[in-house]
Amino acid sequence: MSEERNHRLFQVFGIFNVFVMLSLLILEPVFPVLWVLLVVLGCIIFSRVRPDVWQPEMQRFKNRVRAVKNRFFGAPKGDDPRKTTFVPDHVLVSLNAGSQQKFLVNAETYLIGRSRNCNCRLKNAPTVSHEHCRIIFRKYSQEYYVEDLRSSNGTYLGTRRLEPFTQEMLLENSELTIGDCRFRFVKQAGSAK
Repeated sequence: MSEERNHRLFQVFGIFNVFVMLSLLILEPVFPVLWVLLVVLGCIIFSRVRPDVWQPEMQRFKNRVRAVKNRFFGAPKGDDPRKTTFVPDHVLVSLNAGSQQKFLVNAETYLIGRSRNCNCRLKNAPTVSHEHCRIIFRKYSQEYYVEDLRSSNGTYLGTRRLEPFTQEMLLENSELTIGDCRFRFVKQAGSAK
């Protein structure tokens, strides 16, 4: 199953649980408590059976909670975006056959394409646009996002083509396809973050 499909299923599951809890609350106040216990048990079992699906979804959930918390209560002390410095700790690892290239994501706005002003220059890739896409780091939430810049051949996150100028969260071990170049977004070995 694709990452986006998993995310949609988790959203439907959450909405369903809220509906069931409200319905049970009408019948008897103790039923929602039992339902919550049943859902927690199901989540624990699912996290053990399918950690490959559970972990990215939980990371996404934690990042969203942190972003909402920062919006309403401000960034935690020491997390002031004017004082926080960007520390490059992720790389794009090429998945193309015969290529061992790694590109350090070393800027808050990391431009990918064939142009000379790109941080990641893919000059020998004819299917890559001059300014194809970019990776954006958000200081407040400490999250990475990818955005297609209306490229000719598109940018794919997993198997899903991104809409131009729409930012999508880039999670650990996400696979990016830029033209005919495939990459995996991973934390650099030895980073302390």
